[in-house]
Amino acid sequence: MHKYLLLLFSTALVHGLLYAVIIPPWQGPDEIAHFEYSRLLAEVRRPLTYADASPELEREILSSLFQYRAWTFIHRESPDPIPARLAEAPFFGGSRTFSRFSLAYVPYAIAVWPVLDQDVITQLYIMRFLSAVLGALVVLLAYRTARLVAPQFPALAAGTALFILFLPQHAFITAIVSDGNLAELLASTALYLLVKMLRTGLTAPHAALCLACTLAAVLTKATAYFLIPLMLVAGPMTVLRPFSSDRLILDWRKGLAVLLSALLLGAILGAGLAAAPPLEDILSLLAQNLSSAGEIGEYAADLSAEGRFSNALGGTFKSFWVTFGWMSLPLPSLWYNLLAILSVLSLAGLALRLRSLLRWKADIPLYLLIGLAALLPVAILIVWFVAYPSGLYFYQGRYLFGGIVPMAILLAGGWLLLAPDRHAGLALKILLAGMVLLDAVALLNLTIPFYYS
Repeated sequence: MHKYLLLLFSTALVHGLLYAVIIPPWQGPDEIAHFEYSRLLAEVRRPLTYADASPELEREILSSLFQYRAWTFIHRESPDPIPARLAEAPFFGGSRTFSRFSLAYVPYAIAVWPVLDQDVITQLYIMRFLSAVLGALVVLLAYRTARLVAPQFPALAAGTALFILFLPQHAFITAIVSDGNLAELLASTALYLLVKMLRTGLTAPHAALCLACTLAAVLTKATAYFLIPLMLVAGPMTVLRPFSSDRLILDWRKGLAVLLSALLLGAILGAGLAAAPPLEDILSLLAQNLSSAGEIGEYAADLSAEGRFSNALGGTFKSFWVTFGWMSLPLPSLWYNLLAILSVLSLAGLALRLRSLLRWKADIPLYLLIGLAALLPVAILIVWFVAYPSGLYFYQGRYLFGGIVPMAILLAGGWLLLAPDRHAGLALKILLAGMVLLDAVALLNLTIPFYYS
């Protein structure tokens, strides 16, 4: 098992580094902003403000934007002459993060601190290497989580890990400098610990670590907010986990775990409320939208005017699979139609064969947890679209990657369940071949011709 996990991690790391090298500098969403904050954090070693902006660093970044044809790859004309400051740079200058600190910047800053005297491209690739490591760790967690969910179905663990490993958009995002990579790893760790406690029992160390990862994820990026309602549901599930004696057993260890859980859950809720917009602002905006439309029906019609809402959902689906660069490099539509059909087949496989997995009553809470963890990121994204209609123009599949592990369990599991149990090995090989084909097409037929023609 250790050799297999080492091989899985090594393959995921090499695959991530391949993406990190092939994707040109600054061609990841908001990569400039995340790099700039991390690079300056390594110098000043405290949360930044706009007063900490470095004109010298900005000139280096602007020079490299020209060197690597950054505007060409987003289908825009390069400015002439070179702007003096990033704020004056078309498109790229509007993406800065001085006003919001993320825990994700800390490991990037630590990684780049020894090479502060090097050029920005060297520092960028060091940060990208760290991103690839974080992505490879998510693949390992996916395997271990799926193995706990269905120990009697080992193909699920391999299929889940391989799905994430060769999912092109995930490989792309975890190969660039992004604040979402650490949030995804922390969220995946929290989910793994939840599944472990549901399978083996609640312990104080596991509960404390699980909720600490949740708190850190929430403080890292808003894509981890789905963990807050998930914990509110999963917490009682772990405490009331059924025992063989059919009665609730509370000893001092479980009592300590419950106390720690309550304290950390309170901290998570507080952090989430502090980071989120004020509730009255959300309600006011929603009321304003509703009142301007007059009634729910008109509001829904306005929301979907010119297909904006459906385009946002469709764009999210497409960029979950493959839309590289700054949402500027999609696959041909035929591929997305095929992926949509396969996704429906996967859900059909779950619906038709899920009962075959329910061999033990204790599995039911686990499957409910995985289903909820997969649905919550989607639900929160849709709530964002509805409450903030401007969000319809900022749809991206990467916002769902905080829940990539449960989503992969459902998608890969559904495909594998389409085959009879005796053909599970063959189904796994077909799944692997399909994901490798998608990955190869994304790299060889899309990315390399676009960036290196």
